[in-house]
This record gives sequence, C-alpha cells and structure tokens, in this order.
Amino acid sequence: MIEDRAVPGHWEGDLLSGPNSSYIATLVERHTRYVMLAKVAGKDTQTVVSALIKQAKKLPKELYKSLTWDRGKGTDGSSPLYVGDQNRRLFLRSAEPMAARLEREHQRPTETDFPKGTDLSVHSQTYLNKVARH
Repeated sequence: MIEDRAVPGHWEGDLLSGPNSSYIATLVERHTRYVMLAKVAGKDTQTVVSALIKQAKKLPKELYKSLTWDRGKGTDGSSPLYVGDQNRRLFLRSAEPMAARLEREHQRPTETDFPKGTDLSVHSQTYLNKVARH
C-alpha cells in the first residue's frame, strides 16, 4: 500500500491567529510541501471552511484528497468540505502527531512573516499568495 505522503493531494492545515480577531489558514501539501495561505475573517467552522473552499478551487480537483486539520482550531471535523459540488471534496481528518509536526515545520516561514502579536487582518490575499510562494 502507498502511504498518503507519497501521493500528492493530502494536505495539513492550521489556523494562525492574531489580535483583533485576525486569522490566516495555512495549508501544506504533504508530498510536494506546496504552501497555500488563506485570509480568514473569523475562526468559526463555517468561515474557515468557506475560506478553505475558496483556496481549494484554485488548483485541480485531483490535488485535493484529504485535509488533516489541527484539532480544535477553526473546523469541527464533523463533515467533508465540499468544493463546488458533491464530487469535489476534501475529507477532514483529525491531526496525527506526525501531521502536526509537518505543519509546524512548514509554518515557520509564515511565523517569520507574521510574528506573534501581528494583526493579520491588514494583509491582503494577494500578499498572502506572495508570501506562500517565497
């Protein structure tokens, strides 16, 4: 059996939070280490899921098979994320210790760009895309 990490399309996610209720979702693809950042207006499940769906639509559906989300931040993990229709969805899984470590390792560059205490709401999605590409 091939491990999830060997096949593109399996993502790790977390939510960065700043003062004034400001948030950025971080997504790291396990195999390629491709990073996506999404501006999020709030930390409630529906708001986070909507922001993730908007980002997911930017890449081919084959690149979205599952999303392992850090427990307790932004999503309740109770259902799949449907991206556009019932045939294009991300399955949410609870974070495993290895998955959480992968996310933290790839979150470090974003912590450099967005230090603790930074108001994350001042950054546009365009700027977040630029940061994710460096």
